[in-house]
Amino acid sequence: MVITRKKTLASSTLFPTEQSEVKPDEIFQDIFQSGNKKNPIKPLSIYDVDNLNPRLFEAFVAALYAKQGYQVYLTPFANDKGVDIVALNSQNNYLIQAKQSQSTVSNDAIQEVFTSKNYYSSHFSEDFQMTVLTNNKFGGSAKTLATSTNVELLDKDNLHSLLNEFPVSIKEVHQHEAQRLKRI
Repeated sequence: MVITRKKTLASSTLFPTEQSEVKPDEIFQDIFQSGNKKNPIKPLSIYDVDNLNPRLFEAFVAALYAKQGYQVYLTPFANDKGVDIVALNSQNNYLIQAKQSQSTVSNDAIQEVFTSKNYYSSHFSEDFQMTVLTNNKFGGSAKTLATSTNVELLDKDNLHSLLNEFPVSIKEVHQHEAQRLKRI
C-alpha cells in the first residue's frame, strides 16, 4: 500500500497533468500580493537587508535610490567596472558601489568606484558623484582615501536612516534584480 502511494506521488510529481500545473504567480501571490489589506507588502527591515544575498543587496540599493526619484541602472554582476548601480536624475547623478559585508569595509571599494568614473561619465555623457554604501562600517584607510578622492561613504547608520525614510519591499528588490543590465 505504501509503495503504491509512493509511486503515485512520484508519478504526479514528475509528470504532472495540466490541471495540477502551478504557475509562478500562484506560488508567490501570498508573498507579492499588493493592495490586499489582509496581507500588505511588508517593508524590509535592516535585519532583512543584512541577510540578502549580494546580488539582491545591490538590487535593494537600486530600489532604494529609485524610491528617491532616481532612474537606476543595475550593472551586470560580473565585469561591472567597479560600479553596481548608476543613479540618474535632473540634479544629481551617482555611481554607487554597494558593499554587503560582515566586516569593516576596506579602501578597495573606494578604489573600485573611483577608477570607474571616467568610463561611466563617457558612457552616459554625464558627470557623476561617487558613493560607496554598506551595511557595515568603513575602516580608517577607507575613510582617508574617500576624503582624498571625493567619494561619499554611507555606512550602516546612513542605510538605516534611508530605509526608514524610503521603505523598500522584497517585491521591489526582485523587480530591480529582474531588470539588471546584461552588459555595460
